[in-house]
Parts: sequence; C-alpha cells; structure tokens
Amino acid sequence: MTRVRICVLASLALALTAPMALATREPTAAPVYYLIDYKANHLDNPEYIEWIRELPPELLHFGKDVPMTHIYGPISAVGGENQAHGRNRDDIRRLTPDEVAERIAVLQHMNEALHDAGVEMVMPYTSAITFAGEPDTRSDDPPENWPAIKADGSLHTFGKLLQPEYYAGLYRYVACIENPAWRNWLVQVHRLVAMAGYDGAFPDNTSPINCYGPHCQQGFRAYIAEKFTAGDRMALFGAADVAKLEIPSAWPSTCTPCATVVGRSTPTSSCSRTSAARSRWLSISLAMLTTSWLRAVAGPRARAVWSSPLSATSRCAK
Repeated sequence: MTRVRICVLASLALALTAPMALATREPTAAPVYYLIDYKANHLDNPEYIEWIRELPPELLHFGKDVPMTHIYGPISAVGGENQAHGRNRDDIRRLTPDEVAERIAVLQHMNEALHDAGVEMVMPYTSAITFAGEPDTRSDDPPENWPAIKADGSLHTFGKLLQPEYYAGLYRYVACIENPAWRNWLVQVHRLVAMAGYDGAFPDNTSPINCYGPHCQQGFRAYIAEKFTAGDRMALFGAADVAKLEIPSAWPSTCTPCATVVGRSTPTSSCSRTSAARSRWLSISLAMLTTSWLRAVAGPRARAVWSSPLSATSRCAK
C-alpha cells in the first residue's frame, strides 16, 4: 500500500494569498499527516497496527469501519464509502445484536491499539444525507417519509438514477436533513461510533439540498416567522400568515425571493432584504445537524473543524 502524505497548512489564506500573508509575518504550522485508508483489513490485524506504528499519522481516516453504517445499518462488511458493498448482497447482511456487540468490542481494541501506536485521531466515514433500501419490504418508517423532495414532488437522486447499478437493485435515497426520524438515526449511528472508541467522525455529503418536503417547509416557515414581522411578511411576500408561505420553486438570477404564497405561481419578493434568507436557513439547518452529531459523540466537549463552507470534519475536543 502506498502512503500519501497530505499537508494541511494552518491557514488556507496563507496558501491562497502568499504575498499578503508573508507581509504580515504570520506564523506557519508544521504539516499534518492525514492518512485516508478505505480498505477492509484493519480489524483483528496486528500486522496493520505495526505498519501504522512505523509512521503514525496524526489523523487516520477509515471507511465504514463502524458498528452500524448510516446507509445500511449494521452489516457484515467494513471499509469503503457510499458506493462500497452495494454490488454484493452478502456484504450487506444485517448483523445480529450479538454480532454488533462483538463488532464494537473489536473496534474498541483496534482503536486502543492504534492510539498506542502513535495515532492522535481515528475517525470513520459517515454521511449526512444518503441511505439505501428496498421500499416494498420495509416494516418501520416508510422510506417516502425520509427522502428529500424536489420542487415537482419527485425524489432527489445521486446522479440520475434512483436504483444505481452499484447498489444491486436497491434504492439509493437522498435524505431530508430536517426529518426528525433521519436526524435521530444519525445520532444513533454516531453514538455507536463514539462507543467504538473513535475520536470523531468524518460526515461526508454535507452539501445543502433544495428540499421541498414537509419538514423543510416547516423549518423554513419557522425561520421566516422569527426574522420578519407580520407587517413585513405582508409587504414583502403578500401574506402575513406564515402557513400560507412556502419555499419558492423558482429562483430568478437577478433576485432571490424569500417565500412563495401557497397556490401562487409567481414568487413575491424583496431583493433588498430577503436575498440571503434561504441560504442562511440552509446553513443554520446544517449547523444544527452537525451539532447533533458532535454532542452524540462527545457531549458538551465536542467541536467541529470545518474544512469548507459545505463540508466538515467532526472532532472531539480533548
């Protein structure tokens, strides 16, 4: 296996605006050794521990080496990211409760050994907005209650297909991050990540989705009610009652409307005061979701290290 050193500077601005940064004589920081390893050979493998001990990374980023995956639940296979294991149904065999307990014990032993070998942080791969399944065989919360909905009422998809070839006929859904059942599912997934001895999690797919489902409409109306008075809502959107407002289905390039009156084909808007309302609400929603994950992993000591405005690495504060 070839190791790749990924050097992360302390400040992105230093890399992008070197002349300005050098002029201020701001201090630099040593590079960080960040190793991404999505293979499935980590559990019960003393040779892997010794290989890591030769040159331990500060951050070791695994695939789905977890007790319970975000996408399938507790399955037999480990490693990989969202497209892994879908082609082989045996890989996604559900674990029994006893097997989940055994998986947690094995992961605890592995993480203890990795820390002893010199690794500062170990984090597995998770995802914010994707799950898979067979809609005709589910017996609990119907899958139509979990996915993100487009403006035309259809389901959001990753790419063009709802049943991609790499999922062996299963549906790959884009989840609505405002759905309380989905949010609770993510909390439980990350609670087991913490129980397994990890230092945090790497939640992928944290980009905002233009969801028009009932939970997002409810969250949007709550945001409008908080930020605008009844008089402002009437003047700006043509309705004082937030129950009559919904997320617009069209966004003109010259002006971003804040709300559409239910049943009205053309959005009403005020460019001067509402152009950023929708993006602010989406950012707040993502921040709330990330906070839920971190509290599940490390309680009040948790904090997030954002790598970009739309993606984050979750980390437990020491």
